Amino acid sequence: MALLLSIITSALKSIKRKGKLDWVEALICGCLTLAVSSTLQYLKLSSEISIFLGGLIGFKGSLWVDARINKDLGDDKQ
Repeated sequence: MALLLSIITSALKSIKRKGKLDWVEALICGCLTLAVSSTLQYLKLSSEISIFLGGLIGFKGSLWVDARINKDLGDDKQ
């Protein structure tokens, strides 16, 4: 469910912004959601959280996730 929400949200957002579908962005968001979902399962956390995170990743996009990770890890080169 989280995977589909992430891909659909990202696809619709790219259509709204660019006027065309960006499949690469949508698939990257889907892959990020799968990674987060697997991590939540490994940590024995609620799987319902992955639906929220999938929507968030799809809405914000993969570049936002990359920037956020770099900022949190102290690898921010600005």
